[in-house]
Amino acid sequence: MIITGKNIVVTGAASGIGKHVVTLLLQQGATVLAVDRADLLFDTHPNLFTLQADIAAPQNVDNLFTHAVDTLGGIDVFIANAGFAYYEKLEQPDWQRMEAIYKVNVLSPIYSLKKLVQLNGDKPCSFVAVSSAMAYLGVPGYAQYAGTKGGLHRFMETYRNEHHHRLHLMVVYPIATKTNFFNQAGNNIPVAWPTQEPQEVAKAMVSGLISGKKRVYPSFLFQVILAANRYLPFVFPFYLWLERKKFRGWVKSN
Repeated sequence: MIITGKNIVVTGAASGIGKHVVTLLLQQGATVLAVDRADLLFDTHPNLFTLQADIAAPQNVDNLFTHAVDTLGGIDVFIANAGFAYYEKLEQPDWQRMEAIYKVNVLSPIYSLKKLVQLNGDKPCSFVAVSSAMAYLGVPGYAQYAGTKGGLHRFMETYRNEHHHRLHLMVVYPIATKTNFFNQAGNNIPVAWPTQEPQEVAKAMVSGLISGKKRVYPSFLFQVILAANRYLPFVFPFYLWLERKKFRGWVKSN
């Protein structure tokens, strides 16, 4: 795909991966609508537009699409990057808490994908869904988050098999990324290993979009771990044993 001249929406764009993606897309000559519930602080750019919105509510996603069409003239690429996590020991069921994370991490991307397809009809378009390495690994402390990312992963893989060839659907699987993500997930939480910089993830995402990839694994080390586990099935159990130790230590200290 040639990025120059494309109209692209990026959610979760105020910081971290999303902010770096916006910067790279502008450098490639795209026109970008950056969306986030937080303040969007960017240097002025003629091809950059911003919208402050909470995409957890369907009516806000509807408004986002209306605003994008009015502002950009259409949407060629939608990058569903917004998401958050809880690091927690699940004890008392909390419906509102569960609903909140599934709305943002699963329902909003699915709803946005269907609206993008409806908007473009037979016109080629691309959708990028940011899943997580936790779609493959059930890291202790992240049961709800891993559930959302696993659900998003499986939906996108299945939807790709159902839909027409004019939709390019790409799913991204970052490992633990050095952003405010972990600060927001809980108090003094241990960071899962391995980690990477948000710039690395953003670069891999934009590169994957340009080359038309279906799946992007920004961490080469994680790719090695996935491959190794196929032939050495003790790799995942050993890794999860280490993460369980971290989790138990965090539970005791809290």
